[in-house]
Amino acid sequence: LIALLHDILILATIHIAAIATCFRALHRTQLYLLASLWRLFRGKKKNILRHRTDTMEEDSMQLLLGMILFTACLFLFTTILVYYAFFAVLYVSIQILGVVLSFLYVTISHLPIGKIWLRTRHPECFTERVYLEDL
Repeated sequence: LIALLHDILILATIHIAAIATCFRALHRTQLYLLASLWRLFRGKKKNILRHRTDTMEEDSMQLLLGMILFTACLFLFTTILVYYAFFAVLYVSIQILGVVLSFLYVTISHLPIGKIWLRTRHPECFTERVYLEDL
């Protein structure tokens, strides 16, 4: 029954995992875009081949487009951050509940609950002493 509850929990909340993954990718992409646009304002660009930041000259249209994109991304950053944090917390809490259900299942399946119950309710079924004799 507990294993069935665990499987139902995972299947019923798969959409939350998908949404959390989408917001994680969106947040990561937005951070990369903001860093790139920030380098544009500073007159720098990232040189991937040499693993360094080089200087660069831009014209006014590039700076204007960069400024518009930067402000749009900056204003949307808090919204995406809040959604990302909400779905991340929700996803982690669902995973914690799944771990608790799994731990409960493993504990119940490995503990001799029937024998413990029988020992506490009907102790006369068990012997009190065991005598061993040499042959």
